[in-house]
Amino acid sequence: MIKGATILYMSATDWTYAWHGPQELALRMARAGNRVVYVEPLGWRRPRLFDAGRIAGRVRRALSRSARTHAAAPDPNLRIVSPLLIPGARSRAGTAVNRRLLLRQIASHLDDRGDGPLVLWQYTPTRLAADLVGAFGEDLALYHCTQGHAHRPFAPPDTALVERELMERSAMVVVDGIRLFEERAPLHPHVYRVPSGVNPGSHLDAELPGWMRALPRPVLGYMGSVDHRLDIDLLMETAMAFPQGSLVVVGPVTDVNVSALGALPNVHLTGHVPVDEVPGVLAGFDVGLMPYADQPMTPYTYPAKLHQYLAAGLPIASTPLPDLADFPGMAEQGDRGDGFIDAVRRALASDVEPAERRAVAAANTWEARAEAMSALLEAGLAGAPPASSADFRPEVRR
Repeated sequence: MIKGATILYMSATDWTYAWHGPQELALRMARAGNRVVYVEPLGWRRPRLFDAGRIAGRVRRALSRSARTHAAAPDPNLRIVSPLLIPGARSRAGTAVNRRLLLRQIASHLDDRGDGPLVLWQYTPTRLAADLVGAFGEDLALYHCTQGHAHRPFAPPDTALVERELMERSAMVVVDGIRLFEERAPLHPHVYRVPSGVNPGSHLDAELPGWMRALPRPVLGYMGSVDHRLDIDLLMETAMAFPQGSLVVVGPVTDVNVSALGALPNVHLTGHVPVDEVPGVLAGFDVGLMPYADQPMTPYTYPAKLHQYLAAGLPIASTPLPDLADFPGMAEQGDRGDGFIDAVRRALASDVEPAERRAVAAANTWEARAEAMSALLEAGLAGAPPASSADFRPEVRR
């Protein structure tokens, strides 16, 4: 693993939000011996009513002493910054003001970084993100794309153009999904696909929480963010198709209304569950669900929860996704409505052994993903980035 670098990590998610790839990779880079300045999202669109709680939390963290130092972080090499900026600023003037504000808030975290290289690692294609490339005198700028941003609901109309500009300014582009790779590889000489991973060891001997032990079977479970990417109506149809069983939905609810779903007698909405409790909850599932909404951004989705379900030995039912082609026999797919319900039934009847699923998860660890990212950073800093790859692994570099 790379060591001794300072990584200015412009993340796609708040540190305290549901645990995703950005936090996982940042923490691994810090524990490997790099100084990681984790900057919470800068905002990519105008705020809406459902953002109020997140914005209030940002303000509290930004004004607290712990948010301005590394005291709130789980590793001394990791510093968490909650920047205060003009929300949703998109004009040139607003972006310029935010750029000055951000540089001022980050400067103190870079003053004592030492002689190691500086990496600018960005996730979200905003005008501010594009303008930051070169602003810190970084040795390497990397754009890490994990969504079809231009297809997201409420995306600013110039998102595709801004993303193209961010790619042109960045030395390297990393994506997780195959559709993202197919579209971006022709636009940049150094595009790499590094999917999400899992910590399979955390799922071994996981203890089932007490509240799940008496749930009627089968337990059909969804784990992840409950937002616009999820087909709430399809979850309701699933619950009603299995009235003798239970539907458990685990994760924070953001920009969707789940009142009708939660009113069904066999549905259990848990809200946010700490990351260390997730394996126990998954141990209580009989099937892992991936019911994505029918919208333009869905084909660009790499389902990170796939690996967690497999690490728990679970059969999986999903709406169709391009990246599932890499995992034949691991997920039953069905179109919305009866097709998905049939996929759930096939998953329940699957004869694939849990050990086979766990073996697939063991081949897709976060350790391996972090090693791949490290190899890319080292090659980029050495001025010898490898050719674009649809399945980058450290061996490619050698």
